[in-house]
This record gives sequence, structure tokens and C-alpha cells, in this order.
Amino acid sequence: MKLKERFDAVGVDCELAYPGSGARHTTVKDYLCDVLDPRD
Repeated sequence: MKLKERFDAVGVDCELAYPGSGARHTTVKDYLCDVLDPRD
């Protein structure tokens, strides 16, 4: 949580996933595939 707070403070995109969090990406691979998708 502290790392996410620091990332948010400096403007780095970050997603914290834990059981029950409802995070959109549950794995690093899912996150990277979505962020690096050239269709954006």
C-alpha cells in the first residue's frame, strides 16, 4: 500500500490487486497486455 501511495504521489500508473479488491488486472501479464496494446 505504501508503494502505491508513493507511485500515486509522483504520477506513476499503479494498480494494487489483492483478494476482494476488484482490481481490473489480476496479473502483471494482464496489466502489461492492456497498457502496451497498440490499439489505444
